[in-house]
Amino acid sequence: MSGIAGIINFDQAPVTSEQLEVMLSAMHARGPHGNTFFLEGRVGLGQALLDTHSIPSPAALPLIHPSRRWALVF
Repeated sequence: MSGIAGIINFDQAPVTSEQLEVMLSAMHARGPHGNTFFLEGRVGLGQALLDTHSIPSPAALPLIHPSRRWALVF
């Protein structure tokens, strides 16, 4: 099972990639096949990938709408 992480700063401070990297590295067992993340101002979402399928190229997560208004990790 892959892992997910997220931060919303209600004080409007921007989320940094370092903050998400710390969270994702803490669950390395959930994501030994790589980490990806989405940053947009005060919101950060991350995915720790555990590839359990034999497909050549898994979908890149988080899923991000072209407008960057919506992003999804699952």
